[in-house]
Amino acid sequence: MSDPGVVTASFTELPRAADGGPASGIVLLDVRDDDEYARDHLDQALHVPVGRLADRLDEVPPGTVWVHCERGSRAERAGAVLAAAGREVVVVRQNIRAGRASGLV
Repeated sequence: MSDPGVVTASFTELPRAADGGPASGIVLLDVRDDDEYARDHLDQALHVPVGRLADRLDEVPPGTVWVHCERGSRAERAGAVLAAAGREVVVVRQNIRAGRASGLV
């Protein structure tokens, strides 16, 4: 179950949210493990594995954090950590292939 302060969305909604470019205040965060990220990732994504996120919150730039993983469960856990830290969070419940199909590479 998702945190009430966390919104869920799909990758197809991200381009509309980020239309303002860097000024739009969108941060794309990949919380998959190191080996998964090394195999394939979206170029725009910051990488912080979910298990290390609580200790590395200061590395996540200001803005609304769109967080993704492979199936959504780690993204939901990361979303809860970020929301508890007072961040605006959107959990993307799609895998990286959906991100590529949305033109995010």
